[in-house]
Amino acid sequence: MKKIFFALSMLTLLYTSCDPSSDSGSTGFMENVTAESVDAKATAVVVNGKNSNRIVIENHSPITSQWSADQLAEGAVTSSKTYDTIYVTKLGANTVSMHCKNLAVDFKKDFTVNVDEITYLSSELQKRLCVEGSEGNYKSIIADFKGQAIQFSTSFDLSKVLVTQEVKDGKKGNVFEVRNGNGVLSDWAITKDGASEPMGTATLNGDKLMVVEPGNYTLTLTYTLADGQKQTVEVGKYQVDELTTVPKLLNYLSGGDDGDGTTTWEWNGNASAVWGNGPFGSGKKPQWWAVSYNDIEGQGSSKVGGVKRNGSHASFTIDMNNNTATNADGTTLPIKVNVLEHKDSKWDQGTISFPTATNDNYVIPMGVNVNAGNAVFQKYYVLVSSDDKLVLTAAEMPENGCAWFYVFKKKAK
Repeated sequence: MKKIFFALSMLTLLYTSCDPSSDSGSTGFMENVTAESVDAKATAVVVNGKNSNRIVIENHSPITSQWSADQLAEGAVTSSKTYDTIYVTKLGANTVSMHCKNLAVDFKKDFTVNVDEITYLSSELQKRLCVEGSEGNYKSIIADFKGQAIQFSTSFDLSKVLVTQEVKDGKKGNVFEVRNGNGVLSDWAITKDGASEPMGTATLNGDKLMVVEPGNYTLTLTYTLADGQKQTVEVGKYQVDELTTVPKLLNYLSGGDDGDGTTTWEWNGNASAVWGNGPFGSGKKPQWWAVSYNDIEGQGSSKVGGVKRNGSHASFTIDMNNNTATNADGTTLPIKVNVLEHKDSKWDQGTISFPTATNDNYVIPMGVNVNAGNAVFQKYYVLVSSDDKLVLTAAEMPENGCAWFYVFKKKAK
């Protein structure tokens, strides 16, 4: 009898260990499950007689599954559960993919789900559309359209696109307030006449654009409908007489209120570290590996340009009158300042970049990625700028969470 009891116990253990869990994403492993035989489905939840963008996914087969669906405004939505609810952001046909894999099989099956109405807006969509509310009931928070019902849709009315240009003392300024009262995604761009790239961009339906040079500009709006279609329209042409709002970063790079348009920066010997690495998007100095001012000479001697360009006596001069920067060894490159490009506007003040910098010609001391064969950095985020301090950081590419930090102070003239 003891032997029979033991056998029954083992049978019970084997059976219960294969019990499916809706949270684990795995119902065990079966070699003969295929894309044709898998028992799974993706179904839109019907709200008020219409297929909503809320999709129920189900996997009833004994195999691990990973679900995904592409989005219009953010990365793909995913789930590894056997039963779950996901939300898509596109009207019409949506592809929901199921990827099944174990030691014996590896296949992908696509389900087409038709969506009639976007009833649920993710936090990212709410941010882009500038709305607040709950499923099926969202209202605009843009002043000109405040309280109006907004639904991510396929309709667009150009009369609901508004622009206000800053004016001071009768001078047309360099700041533009843009508003889009339509339920579409907005990508704004303002480009100086004759330029190939926009000087300012924005992505919210209620946003601001800034340019940093007087001149004539064209403002465009590329809007994305809920079915994924995009169209670009010219909103208007504008003349900027002067910088009615001067960004602090530009002011500091130009030498301050009494500056002559140029500043020279050198390693900050008073800081605990002048160069090193740390997490991209966090902190404003090297945190993982740091080099002090006293040790930078040895580090710099092994880099292109040697200690003159990279060591303790290295410096660089920014000339905002001519939009150039010059290193201590005489290398001069064009510089581009973008006060509107941010990793996180609460962390950085904008970017400075050197589009023509190469491994042999760069101006920022130690401006290379030592983890990638000393590949040159062309873009830096400005973390600190003041009358006497400048802290930059450059992200390793592709962005892997690591960045290099540069700590400078203004050099006396």
